[in-house]
Amino acid sequence: QNVCNQICTNTNGSFYCECFSGYQLSDDMMTCVVPCSFGDIRLVNGMNSSEGRVEICIAGTYGTVCDDFWDDDDARVVCRQIGYFGGTALSFARFGEGSGPIWLDNVFCTGFESELLECPHNGIGNHNCAHYEDASVRCSPVPCIHGDVRLVNGSNSYEGRVEICIDGTYGTVCDDFWDDTDAEVVCRQTGYLDGMALSFAFFGEGTGPIWLDNVFCTGFESELLECPHNGIAVLNHNY
Repeated sequence: QNVCNQICTNTNGSFYCECFSGYQLSDDMMTCVVPCSFGDIRLVNGMNSSEGRVEICIAGTYGTVCDDFWDDDDARVVCRQIGYFGGTALSFARFGEGSGPIWLDNVFCTGFESELLECPHNGIGNHNCAHYEDASVRCSPVPCIHGDVRLVNGSNSYEGRVEICIDGTYGTVCDDFWDDTDAEVVCRQTGYLDGMALSFAFFGEGTGPIWLDNVFCTGFESELLECPHNGIAVLNHNY
């Protein structure tokens, strides 16, 4: 049986697959995949791509990581390596036991490494673990970009409570002196032509920080942060 990148044969009840050049058999011994690169990380068995059992590629084969001394610094490195911001460490095969090699044990990341293999560890394949100790992570999304604006709780994408990102966290804007000129800048920043100011938590009260107060846009600014204001988190306002 020829299936895309493999040839599978059934001989006397034994089903066996061989891969074409450039592929290798996956763990199920039935599927051919492109070999992984040394140090690649994948998360397995999570509900989405941001969580799962940590597996690392060594010598073209994925294997697991033991959870001895596994902590949030280690998780942070794993998550950053695969494109997320931060992470939480999970232990005792939270997303199920793996199979095959256990590649790493006693991982001690500082949290600033760019890849898991840069972290101190016992050495590749040197461990005293079983798969019930497989390490896992739950990653956090990349935070917002400083100065980003979003509209929250509106009935569509072009209306809502104004929230601005400061230091990776969204917070609200006080309505002191808030007028259509300020709204025009916000709307233009989010891709619209013009806007009308609304006050007194028209779309519901926010939570978290109140980042801006006494905003005085001229209407020609390209972003809300370019407008004169009291300073970040300098305010005399409650929700």
